[in-house]
Amino acid sequence: MKGTLTLKDVSFSGNAVTAGVGNSFSTDNNDGQAKAKDVFICTRSVGNNHPSAALCAATVNQCGTISVTDIVGTFGTTCPYTITTTAAPVAGGTVTCDPNPVMTAGNTTCTATPNSSYTFSSWSGACSGTASCTLSNVTANQSVTGHFKQVQTVAFDAATPTRKTFGDAAFAVTVTTTASGLTATLGSSTPTVCSVAANTVTLLAAGTCTLTANQAGNDNYAAATEVTQNIIVDKASQTITFAQPAAPTFVLNGTFTVAATSSANLNVSFNSSTPTVCSVSGTTVTMLSVGDCTLSATQTGDANYAAATAVTRTVTFGKASQTVSFDAATPTRKTLGDAAFPVTITTTASGLTATLGSSTPTVCNVAGNMVTLLAAGTCTLTANQAGNDNYAAATEVRHPITVDSAPPPIADEVSLTQQGRVISKDDTTPSTEDGTDFGSIPILSQLTQTFTLSNRRTTPITIQSMSLQDTTRAAQGTGLDGWAIFGLQSAYAMGVSDFSLATTTPFTINQGASQNFTLNFTPSVVGLREGIVVITFSDASIFRFAIRGTGTNSATIPIFSPVGLLALLGGLVWWGRRRKRG
Repeated sequence: MKGTLTLKDVSFSGNAVTAGVGNSFSTDNNDGQAKAKDVFICTRSVGNNHPSAALCAATVNQCGTISVTDIVGTFGTTCPYTITTTAAPVAGGTVTCDPNPVMTAGNTTCTATPNSSYTFSSWSGACSGTASCTLSNVTANQSVTGHFKQVQTVAFDAATPTRKTFGDAAFAVTVTTTASGLTATLGSSTPTVCSVAANTVTLLAAGTCTLTANQAGNDNYAAATEVTQNIIVDKASQTITFAQPAAPTFVLNGTFTVAATSSANLNVSFNSSTPTVCSVSGTTVTMLSVGDCTLSATQTGDANYAAATAVTRTVTFGKASQTVSFDAATPTRKTLGDAAFPVTITTTASGLTATLGSSTPTVCNVAGNMVTLLAAGTCTLTANQAGNDNYAAATEVRHPITVDSAPPPIADEVSLTQQGRVISKDDTTPSTEDGTDFGSIPILSQLTQTFTLSNRRTTPITIQSMSLQDTTRAAQGTGLDGWAIFGLQSAYAMGVSDFSLATTTPFTINQGASQNFTLNFTPSVVGLREGIVVITFSDASIFRFAIRGTGTNSATIPIFSPVGLLALLGGLVWWGRRRKRG
């Protein structure tokens, strides 16, 4: 039901409706159902065709209404309840609940409002907590108490700094309070930037140091609202100490080290602003060319230190010196006629070319590193090395070589004898007296002559080779080649082959000493056999002498045997040569 219900012809007994019938409605929407918050009126009027008064009595009795003329209330179980409010202390503020009273199963919100210099702290009674309180589903009278505490405040002293520099000494901070007498506490909400011990602040890093000031409460005073104070901590400055490096002797790609320190104990870096003169890697400087090498020492800073002002130092590289010298194997004495020889010049590691020269061009000349002797005397060699942008020219170095006059050929300073008889150099007339003419011996027999070669020099000599050659005069007999018939050679072609040397070369004869060698003659045909002995010495000089011998027929060889015919043919050749000479 929604609307107003009037119950008629009711009776009351004290506070209760005891009888009554009938009712009348004043509503636009009557569904015949009693609902919460419907308003009803019970009177003594009489009506009919309505619910009995007992229903009204049962319901109204729950509200405790005592009017005997009319009853106005909320239908059903809904009744008004009172919320008793209290402020503690009374001076602390006011407590209100809205609505108050509150109907059965209804809700009300209670609010505590502090007076000046007080703050609400908590509820007791039907409410709890520290915020506004809502009472729900109220079914009885209730009471609430709002508790208030006096307000206390903290503040940072006006002398508290707002800016500091990393590295500054620890400093004291004062927190001012109201007259509660409770202790205030100083703290830091940025423990990586600053720390607090009692009232002393220590800076730990650059950044923002946020200090906090707090004051706990008690039964009478509320805790103070936290107050913060920001202090900007600037980066500290730093300086670089960079001592002037000593000027080193320039060596291409040579190195030296540099050192510098930072007042912040941070690593210092180095760089070169003259990259064509020097380069830097770490603390090592590499020399690239002569000139001024400008080095800079820098420190870029970190989280706590600002970059340092760069410090520069200039190191001047002068031209490096270089030296040349003659190799230890360079001779100091030579003999005119010696073959051209190389000379080596040693240099420092500049890489520049050294030049070999001669200051005595009439005694010796130089081409590249080869020295050629021109005359006896003193050959003075010079060694030079030109400079460049990085190296000064080397000081000229000289090396004298004594060039002795060439000695006579070895062939002119030996003697050859046979049984005490001297055989002259280039002798072309063999003789039986000196053993160069072996005389006449039967074919196929052998005659050996021993010759003595003596060294008249004051130094040893070397016989390079000994050989047998045909005579020039024999070579003139080429017209006799026509005798070479039936597969036989001419006597000329067979002449020297009947002689043989029994000596091995090379060999050496010491000064003043002698050496024997043997020469064999074994005629193979009848007739004259000729040749030349050629002795070649280590200086390429030659000692020659002619030899000869005659083959005769042997009585033991039949004339018509192959050997006899060969001997006969040889004799004819010999006779023919003799006639041609005549």
